[in-house]
Amino acid sequence: MAFVKKSSSDFRYMAATDILIGDMSSINYMFILMDKPIVLLANEWLRDTFPEIGIMTDVRGLERALDRCINDPQEYEEERRYWASKAFYESDGKSCQRVLDTIISRSGILEPRIEFIHGNSAIHKTYLDPLCDEAKKRNIEITYVGRPTLNYDDCKICVAAYNWDLQNAKAFNAHVEHGSKANGTGNWDLGYWQWKYQMKHFPFVHLHIAEGELGYERLKTLLGPLSDRVALAGSTVTDRILELNTVETKKKVCAELRFDENVPLITYAPAGKESFEKPGGSLSPDVLGELKKISKRHDLNILVKVKYNVLRSKLSRIMRVIFE
Repeated sequence: MAFVKKSSSDFRYMAATDILIGDMSSINYMFILMDKPIVLLANEWLRDTFPEIGIMTDVRGLERALDRCINDPQEYEEERRYWASKAFYESDGKSCQRVLDTIISRSGILEPRIEFIHGNSAIHKTYLDPLCDEAKKRNIEITYVGRPTLNYDDCKICVAAYNWDLQNAKAFNAHVEHGSKANGTGNWDLGYWQWKYQMKHFPFVHLHIAEGELGYERLKTLLGPLSDRVALAGSTVTDRILELNTVETKKKVCAELRFDENVPLITYAPAGKESFEKPGGSLSPDVLGELKKISKRHDLNILVKVKYNVLRSKLSRIMRVIFE
């Protein structure tokens, strides 16, 4: 078997994908920005929670659902566009500009130094890098670190894609989302409890940037008495995703993975196994086994994006796996 091990946080792979198989992962919302078909492996929880942005099915109907997507990619087009507009604010190529403007404005620091804190996470870096590039274009002095420095001055802003990375930051602290808080992307009963009791509404974070209308309302609820610390500005990655949505991206990714660029590229990107924390998770030997059967019966490129280096023996020879 052949495997490719790379950071699955790289948006090139998602942009090259023709059809996404998802579950409760926030990647679903990012994917529909490109107005491409999606299949949701849906248990009862997901059917009750997630919007109908694509075909919902269990593993037994997966092959039929993929056939429908291939034969009629415009099915659910209106639903995809509607929910993308709700999940993301103004996908107009100016999201990073707007996010940075909002952070600087809310800080009250007109000529700031900005410290971007990535926490040594490839995923967090993916969400911070576009904002770093925007700051560099403006000749803003920046630092890019795994953990915040302890030097305080009145001109510093700290920005992170993970709330806890700001815990020891001595500055105006701003958090940008590294995953959508739109409908169905989390166990929100658990989330409300954690934000209120475990996290105390993150008092050390002075500003939370919401990606879109859905996330804005969710964050206000999660923050309770600190709900005035939310600003609706957009996502740091939408510009990048839309830039990558080209034929050339698919050609390069297929060449890298030794795929045929002339046939559909299907990516399975589960949130993980079904659990209390991930009630809509779909990763299982049954799903991987069905993908293996489908790959043998059809001329398709199948890519599996998983969070951990697991279940190798369940994957077919023509599949490729990206591990985080």
